[in-house]
Amino acid sequence: MGFPHPTIDVPGIHPAIAAEIESTRIPTNDSAELLSALRGNDCEPGHICATAWVYDSELTRLVLLHHPRLGWCNPGGHVEIGETTRDAATRELFEESGLNLSPATDSVMIVHPAMSIHPEPHMHWNVAWAYFADTNLPLVGEEGTVVRWFDLNSLPEGVADLAPTAALIRSNLLGM
Repeated sequence: MGFPHPTIDVPGIHPAIAAEIESTRIPTNDSAELLSALRGNDCEPGHICATAWVYDSELTRLVLLHHPRLGWCNPGGHVEIGETTRDAATRELFEESGLNLSPATDSVMIVHPAMSIHPEPHMHWNVAWAYFADTNLPLVGEEGTVVRWFDLNSLPEGVADLAPTAALIRSNLLGM
């Protein structure tokens, strides 16, 4: 696939990414399927993507950005060859919000795949990392992109698919 730049695609053998997925804090059938695919077994073909779930210290607010094609979503993007999902999530977070943060944990939170239709149907195997940020830090989106904090109880319309993942990650972080 390698779209739009050299991405890590599955199925394929990617030991470093597999090692990250092995320590997923919220294991699911999706994480098991991705782990198998990273060892070269069949799966829905696609790209490995990394997502950044940025919460305030009270775990009541979440950073979202308004993507031209996706609408409101969390920061994230394709994992490039030579990157880990942790590196990619941190890079994408900085590029898309201006936040220069380290993950809240040393482990992937959850795998939450989504089908993409651009330029043709393929899976985005999203690997989630959690972050904490001060709500007073400036949010600086890429040109033409709005980035802002949202209360978890009043997420914008069109993000219903993000709400369950946000709740699972929040619950796991509360248990730390």
